[in-house]
Amino acid sequence: MPRKVVEEFKFDHCPNCGSTHRLAGDAAEGAKKRGFFEKDAEVAIIELRKAMIDLRRISTVLSGSTLPQARCAIDMCTKCGTIYGYLADVCDVPIEELMAEMGPPPGLRGLPDFLGRGG
Repeated sequence: MPRKVVEEFKFDHCPNCGSTHRLAGDAAEGAKKRGFFEKDAEVAIIELRKAMIDLRRISTVLSGSTLPQARCAIDMCTKCGTIYGYLADVCDVPIEELMAEMGPPPGLRGLPDFLGRGG
């Protein structure tokens, strides 16, 4: 099940100088032409994500459920150097995808994975 965007905010220009040129955004254009990214992919210097759940309670969520996740994409204006958030959204994300992003619990990191995904 893919992510479902619930709410989205986009800022298409630098809040300081008004330029539409971003460092990672502009650099990604060449990579998109070569097929390294999808045409509509958003590319940022930093992407912050936060699942809206206390991580101590994540094991109580049923498989197949979705959780809200907030995301903020940050890039830098190539005209004036201002660093700003240009994309913020809230998505419903399948619990399996969140678990895969988080990886194993801290006490189990480095141990072999008996499902064959490495350790």
